[in-house]
Amino acid sequence: MRVVNRRAPSPEVSTRKRRSSTPAAPAPAPITLNTSQRLRRALADLFKKLPEDLQNGPEAQLLQADGDHKVYNIVHLIYRAMNYEGHSKDYEFSRASMQEHCVLAITTRFAPCAIPEVLERPANREGVFTFDLADDGRE
Repeated sequence: MRVVNRRAPSPEVSTRKRRSSTPAAPAPAPITLNTSQRLRRALADLFKKLPEDLQNGPEAQLLQADGDHKVYNIVHLIYRAMNYEGHSKDYEFSRASMQEHCVLAITTRFAPCAIPEVLERPANREGVFTFDLADDGRE
């Protein structure tokens, strides 16, 4: 008589079945620069409040590296098509249009340096300042 081996259920199959029958948890919200910067600042402030014996612990030393009070000034330099370009902007590479793009790129690149508020330290609690030439009326 032949012996028939029954296939033992593998943990992989079991996990797959469980995963497909269990309702999915909602996806966590993406962490933005403002959120992560707020967390870094809170961690740095909390570290200062810890007693010295806790500050020297391995856990605190690990977390201390991520806490800081750095600030970020972000300037958006986004090319915006001219009204006369239309659909040809994707395939029109004449010498005149390329020279115009280069001049525009150079002037746009150095324009934020002439605007005082771009160079100021952020005043908000996140320490992040975002400046867009078009949205802030500078173009």
